[in-house]
Amino acid sequence: MEPSAEQRPADPAEFECTVVETRSREPGFYETATRIFYVTREGAVYLLRTPGAAFVLQPVDDLPEGCAAVSRSAMDEPRRELAAFLDRFGAAAGRA
Repeated sequence: MEPSAEQRPADPAEFECTVVETRSREPGFYETATRIFYVTREGAVYLLRTPGAAFVLQPVDDLPEGCAAVSRSAMDEPRRELAAFLDRFGAAAGRA
């Protein structure tokens, strides 16, 4: 008896695999000449400041090239509090 389509093993040619390379970043603040970013303990990256906007909370895929790590103590208190909030509440905090 011929197996039905549901019972037959899938043909490997029917599948497509996409591999996404991600960079593992240390948690903390990062900056470029014009922007400030924060990487959470879970590895999520958020944009916190851009030209013309003192405070932003925008999830981004990764840090741009040329970002430099910045010590937590070098950040102002509101950004440190925002970082603590992001670490505590994770991805739910960054969704609009």
